[in-house]
Amino acid sequence: MDADRRAALERIKAAYPAGTLLDEAAVPDYTLPELLVCADGTPVVSAADWFARRRPELLDLLARDMFGRSPEPPAALHWELRALDADALGGRATRKEVRLYLTQQDQHHIDLLLYVPHGTSRPPATWVGLNYWGNQSVVADPGVSLYDGWVRGMFRPEQGAPSVVENRATEASRGRHAQSLPVERLLERGFAVATACCSDIAPDREDVFAQGVFAPFVPEGGTPPEDGWGVLAAWAWGMCRMLDYLVTDPDLDPHRVIAHGTSRLGKAALWAAALDQRWGAVSPNESGCGGAALSRRRFGETVGRITATFPTWFCRRFQAYSGREDALPFDQHMLIALAAPRPCYIASAEDDLWSDPRGEFLGALHASPAWRLLGGEGLAASEMPAVHAPISGALAYHLRSGGHGVNAWDWEHFMDWAEASLPGE
Repeated sequence: MDADRRAALERIKAAYPAGTLLDEAAVPDYTLPELLVCADGTPVVSAADWFARRRPELLDLLARDMFGRSPEPPAALHWELRALDADALGGRATRKEVRLYLTQQDQHHIDLLLYVPHGTSRPPATWVGLNYWGNQSVVADPGVSLYDGWVRGMFRPEQGAPSVVENRATEASRGRHAQSLPVERLLERGFAVATACCSDIAPDREDVFAQGVFAPFVPEGGTPPEDGWGVLAAWAWGMCRMLDYLVTDPDLDPHRVIAHGTSRLGKAALWAAALDQRWGAVSPNESGCGGAALSRRRFGETVGRITATFPTWFCRRFQAYSGREDALPFDQHMLIALAAPRPCYIASAEDDLWSDPRGEFLGALHASPAWRLLGGEGLAASEMPAVHAPISGALAYHLRSGGHGVNAWDWEHFMDWAEASLPGE
């Protein structure tokens, strides 16, 4: 490491809260729970063992002690096509706006935005990701309806007219956050794209349990039980309801639908892929603590910090592991393994120490036995790669330069991986 990089790293570390573990040499010794051993000590030696015993066991552990237990999906999804433009974005795509009703009384809904590229030789694969500030925020298309619900404030200061005023999206938000889900570039590469605002499912605010999809399931003024679902589980559940529609759309390939997200939305994407095996692949980017990073490392954001800062994200039982990570009956390699044998791409950024890039890499590495058990290949390297040196394969990983977020370099590699890893003709 040269002097300039060392100085930059020290500046990055200084910006984090005091007491944050940011030095690899200080990571405590830990022992991960065995991925391929059932709770009663029975080894998992076949795909039948995995799907009949170990996978359901891990899914139950993660639901009970981390994400919370989600309700059953609606008996029959009711949806309404609210707008259709077969000549969107200068004739490059068909745009659909579809309202998905989550209750029989039509009281709660998700407004899904879908673009399908023109000129493909077969129904395309579809990237699915939630957004924070409304569907109009990810694409500069004046035909997209302006989101009229509550949205959170901006993460960073903006230049020009504000995207959000009093927790409502403005016209200035159109296309402001295209880097999070680059619709036009994805269409150029032959992919379809679907998105919805996470606030339609569960607004990320303190009174969330009286809002969105929680309202029909949580008593008024109450909170979920100790193992009741949190916001991340609600977002994952909502993504699965989006999938309910997408697998019925004749313009799309139902077997090639990819769950994607960055940061907190990456955690939700991983859990969505765990909950529903219809997802064809999953791409969690910088999902960090509660996502791909091993909790027992206690590097960067920890269980204690994340549950104190965002108590509604997880079930209340998860808070009991604050400072007690070694008592967890699971670690995040087990969450990643629930995606197996489907393609999974985990991505990190070298300056995003809060998300623990090495912990994310190790999460993938220790999930690898699940892919091998099921007839595939695990991570194709056992050492942390250099910056901008992706590890390709069904279970893929990369570390890019820069800080927290997602950029064009990430996306080009995500798309290359999807083309190589998803089923062919």
